[in-house]
Amino acid sequence: MNNSCIIAPIHPPFFRRFGVDWVKSYNTYFEDSDIFLIFSNEAEKDDFAKMASDLRYNSIVCDEHIGKSPITQKKFYGLKWIFQNTSFTQVGVADVDSLFIKTVDYDKLFTNYLNNGKVYAGYGSEKIICFGESPSKFFNDTDNAKIKNITADYKLYFWFNDIPIYTKDHFFNFLRYIDYDNSMANLEYIDFSYIIYAHYLLVHDIIKLETIEINGKIVSVPFGVIEQQHHFHPSDFEKIIKKIKPVWLKIPWNLNPEMEWANTLGSVFMQLHVHSPYK
Repeated sequence: MNNSCIIAPIHPPFFRRFGVDWVKSYNTYFEDSDIFLIFSNEAEKDDFAKMASDLRYNSIVCDEHIGKSPITQKKFYGLKWIFQNTSFTQVGVADVDSLFIKTVDYDKLFTNYLNNGKVYAGYGSEKIICFGESPSKFFNDTDNAKIKNITADYKLYFWFNDIPIYTKDHFFNFLRYIDYDNSMANLEYIDFSYIIYAHYLLVHDIIKLETIEINGKIVSVPFGVIEQQHHFHPSDFEKIIKKIKPVWLKIPWNLNPEMEWANTLGSVFMQLHVHSPYK
């Protein structure tokens, strides 16, 4: 039985530009319909359905009041809905500005990722500190001190170095810890969903943070390592990918024939940020 599915929030400006292509790409490489789009209301769901009437996907409609961070809130709502209403126990959370580029057994890949029990991080710029610091409002002082120590005062950044994967085993405990029903109104745009969740896993010793190093030195780029692929020498980036084995890249082998090694690696089956100017 397939224990894994993939979800993504969506809103009208991206229906045709990204959403339809996201679903089409999944339909191209997978025979099932184990992807879910999360809409803000029934009208949006119906509008998208008119554009995608011949495509296989599922819809989730968020019935919470949408606050200041609709993307994070809809991701959390979608995860709750999946774990409460389906048999899936592992959920990959993407954005619709990604594409599927290969057929793989991603249920096995997700299981391997979770069994590895790590997030991989490099140093980011000063601009990214806010993405680690802002979620501190959901944690007590003791746990915040532990997070600051693990992340070198929020300078170690792991966002999107792989697809965020959530498990039923830990997700509801996480919601209870942050008192989600009462605290979701405090979500802000800079409160990235997986950073909050991963901080919970880190302070409870469920996962560990491992730094990404080249020649004994922690890598340093403006944002995440995968998002900043264009900053690396190809040979250095190859070493990184063979170590962390992510499921997505920003510039995969279908856009760069010199990266055919990434295809043979077996884990990469998605392209991240198809809108990026760095190709």
